[in-house]
Amino acid sequence: MRINGRLTCLRLERIYWIILDEIAKEQQQSTAKLLSDIEIQVSLKSKEIKNFSGFIRVLCVRSVMKNYSLKELIE
Repeated sequence: MRINGRLTCLRLERIYWIILDEIAKEQQQSTAKLLSDIEIQVSLKSKEIKNFSGFIRVLCVRSVMKNYSLKELIE
């Protein structure tokens, strides 16, 4: 996958791709564009991410948790 012109290996479990697809759909953009935008935003904040896959996993979990109460998540 290319993110902002750089070849990147992004290995994620299927559930994370599903979450990313849903987030991208909500924002009316492709998943590739969403990932590119995330990378740009992080770069603009002058932060280096050593594990982009891990960072994306955390973003996905945070996104899911925002949409559900804790009670709903553990039931």
